[in-house]
Amino acid sequence: MANLGSFGTARETDNDTFTYFDTEIRVHPALSDLALHDFMERAAHIDENDPGAWTLVKDFIREQIHPDDFEKFWSLARANRQQTEDVMAVAKGLYAAVTGRPTGRPSASRAGRSRTRRKSAAGSSSPVIDRLAGRPDLQLAVAQAQAEQAATGSAG
Repeated sequence: MANLGSFGTARETDNDTFTYFDTEIRVHPALSDLALHDFMERAAHIDENDPGAWTLVKDFIREQIHPDDFEKFWSLARANRQQTEDVMAVAKGLYAAVTGRPTGRPSASRAGRSRTRRKSAAGSSSPVIDRLAGRPDLQLAVAQAQAEQAATGSAG
């Protein structure tokens, strides 16, 4: 057996914070774009009757908040009557900030020619979203994750 070399890029641990309802919350120091890959992998195996669907979004957010601050964050979200869409917006913002990718649409003025995206096959839709019928909160979370995945060109 031969050693094929050394792989991996060492990255500094970040000590980022954000303000949530006038409270400083720390970002998980190990947060990277791999959290989205894990989320998509789990979402692919969940339907609306699976008890795991209830925890999918919360687990995704938990991976982005410092472990010592998550209960504080979640308590603030509940005390301020936040909805799944609201906390997913926080998760999306953290993900974008930490990975350095914008989450919105690109500006209208772009340099160079625009690319034409490959179109989906006729009649295709997201099987994950279809299985989450009746759970618009989880459908939104999956749709946002899929949009981010498409924008970054990564596969889950």
